[in-house]
Amino acid sequence: MKSYIDNLLPRLKQFSQDLDKKESFVDVPWITIDEQLNQNKYIFRRNGELIMSSNGQVNIGKWEYLSAAKSLLIDRNVDKILLNQYFIDSAIMVLKLDGFNNNFILANENIIPDFNVEEYLKRIYYIKKNVGFVELSGGKR
Repeated sequence: MKSYIDNLLPRLKQFSQDLDKKESFVDVPWITIDEQLNQNKYIFRRNGELIMSSNGQVNIGKWEYLSAAKSLLIDRNVDKILLNQYFIDSAIMVLKLDGFNNNFILANENIIPDFNVEEYLKRIYYIKKNVGFVELSGGKR
């Protein structure tokens, strides 16, 4: 999945929104899957608080948008990370850890509750590029 997403994202980047439009990501339940396959939830509050839930355990951190870098500074209490804007829309935020090529993928839980980011990006790509399918007589696409 990772290589497919890494291959598709540059083709979609031109359709990305910007982090400076905070209403697109504030007060939205964002989910991400960590290396141990745990689902984590992040909710960015307007007042700069960051609600972080992992397996029902909640921590309150802080976030700040840095317009000069088009980045989010996130204080997770145990560490601080700088995430650079890469691709954002109402359903997904792909941010890159500053200095690395690692994607930090957050999915809007209300739009992609199953975290099937690959399928969502594929569908968006087809819509934006006007790609269609025709059903063949053998039932194949």
